[in-house]
Amino acid sequence: MRISTNTLFETGATRLSDLQARLSKTQVQLSTGRRILTPADDPVAASQALDLTQVQGVNLQFATNRQGAKSSLNQEESTLASATSLLQDTKTLVIQAGNAVLSNSDRASIATDLSGRLDDLIALSNARDGTGSYLFSGYQTATAAFTKTPTGAQYQGDQGQRFAQVDTSRQIALGDAGNTVFEQNKTIVTATGVNTGSGTISVGAVVDATALTGDSYSVKFSVTSTGT
Repeated sequence: MRISTNTLFETGATRLSDLQARLSKTQVQLSTGRRILTPADDPVAASQALDLTQVQGVNLQFATNRQGAKSSLNQEESTLASATSLLQDTKTLVIQAGNAVLSNSDRASIATDLSGRLDDLIALSNARDGTGSYLFSGYQTATAAFTKTPTGAQYQGDQGQRFAQVDTSRQIALGDAGNTVFEQNKTIVTATGVNTGSGTISVGAVVDATALTGDSYSVKFSVTSTGT
């Protein structure tokens, strides 16, 4: 059988083209450090590599979430420490205002200082995290937690508590809602006028801030020898 010169040329050209493609692929593998460039190179290994990539991506997101939660909680802790110090200073001023030797001018000066302390406390309650979200507004992260009112301050957020997924089965709270941090009262127990042994326990709520006296009250119960 005779083979034409043209056929020999085409066969050689095809062979050279194939070798060039294989060389190019090898060079890409060497430069990228990857044996599998496309799923067609090894479908099984490509599927396993994809699964591993997805797992790595999820773990990276978990790590990012943990770092974000740590940063947010550290900022909340720092803010609350500043608020505690501010309230201690406020308590000192209030006690000082009760000194009988002070003049009206002195008390007016203290009142001005106390008003400034309130502004500082509201500013702390409206602290933001690294992303610009309000720390103490619950889910309302774009809304300032508190606004100043003639009688003090009004909470503008909600009672939601945000969480971050830090593992496949674990979440960490990113902070606390402002109403639970700055408006929490001591436990109050209430009962009906004719008490039969039942009562209601709640955290209480301030209805009229102007009626607060600053006094402490307690209620004690006793049982007679007859059990009534």
